[in-house]
Amino acid sequence: MFGIRNSLVEKYDNEFLISSGIFMKFGKGIRFTSEFIDKVYKEYPKVSIETQLKSYGLAPKRVGYQRIYMLKKVLEGVNPRDEKIDSDIVTKYIHHPYVQRCTSKQFVLNNSFYNEASRFKDFPIDEVLGIFEINGSNLPVGVCNRIKHKLNNWNIESLSVLDEVDLDFKIRVQYNKIQALEKMSLMHFNRLRNNLPHYTFNQKKVLCMWIKDLPHDRYDYSIQSILKKIGLSRSSYYSILSNDNYGMKDKQDEIDFQHIKKVMDYKGFKKGSRIIYMMLPGMCGVHFGRAKILRLMKKYGCVCTVRKERPESKTNKENLKNNRKPNLLKRRFRLARPNEILLTDVSYLKYSTNKTEYFSCIKDAVTGRIVNHVTSSSNDLNLAKATIDCLDPSENALFHSDQGTLYFNDAFQNKLKELGYEQSMSRRGNCWDNSS
Repeated sequence: MFGIRNSLVEKYDNEFLISSGIFMKFGKGIRFTSEFIDKVYKEYPKVSIETQLKSYGLAPKRVGYQRIYMLKKVLEGVNPRDEKIDSDIVTKYIHHPYVQRCTSKQFVLNNSFYNEASRFKDFPIDEVLGIFEINGSNLPVGVCNRIKHKLNNWNIESLSVLDEVDLDFKIRVQYNKIQALEKMSLMHFNRLRNNLPHYTFNQKKVLCMWIKDLPHDRYDYSIQSILKKIGLSRSSYYSILSNDNYGMKDKQDEIDFQHIKKVMDYKGFKKGSRIIYMMLPGMCGVHFGRAKILRLMKKYGCVCTVRKERPESKTNKENLKNNRKPNLLKRRFRLARPNEILLTDVSYLKYSTNKTEYFSCIKDAVTGRIVNHVTSSSNDLNLAKATIDCLDPSENALFHSDQGTLYFNDAFQNKLKELGYEQSMSRRGNCWDNSS
């Protein structure tokens, strides 16, 4: 009663609407650009025209509801003004078995099309038309929208008998239907696969009963293939069917995890399995073993990061196990001839303000001569490899070091082997084996 009438709302002037980029001059007035119409068509009716206008910063009332109404008519194919069907398209589809009427202004499909196409209404309209040998890109936007709207609201009627149709055309349409049905089944299987983790135990039971009752006369629709497509293991499938108590363990896990979650949230600081183990009886009155606490924390993605696993430590342990060399030197530093025993190690030099330079050298154990020395700002594999670059090939020579990480590397050890050196390492944590 006290609202403002639409006719009294101040409208945008034409120059302002043209500057917005979604209107263009047309005769003495303006109209929506084809780019804007195409963009609206792709999302209409899920996204309304008014919402699209608001995304451009325009108020629908000030644009004018008459303009919006006429655009809706165009998109819905009701009395379109500028839609004309080319004569070539009319000639192509005028005798099509599923086309009831095709003129320069009308394109009407018969009931047989809607009866057969209703099962494919979840597909884009261009794909649905393609199944019946109709190219949707040849048709105006309004015509496609009208067909889609009618298809979505179609109730299957008694099939009308088609006129005599070419056998090749029937075969092509039938093949297209089979391909579309295969695509549709795969789409539904993917939907089941994505939703399966969120199903309750009762829903999983119903799903397994449905799979059991399906006809499995085709190999690609056997129980095993269906389970693979939806991401359900065979053991779970048969357990669900045979065990009425299926899922009870998971329900109990959810109850038990709530106790763990209560302890984890207490006072907000991070807690590992040991602290949770100690606090559970006092806070919740229950007692779980650490193995169960770790299992539930891992199952529900609540792993504590206080002592996070370090991948580099795992790699170092594997190298220590696989690439460790025996102590062949056994502190016999002088019992050889020159160039037969080479020793290596890395030290570091502090300089300036919090700067470090790493020093790696090779020493002849018998003569004490420094064979090579290299410095670097990083204590890495490149430093170790650069240290042995100067070595000449030798036979029966010994290359001795401590058990530093650099000397366990496969690339370093392979290079020494190519040069003919036999690698020796001092015992772990024993400085006297490497004192020289």
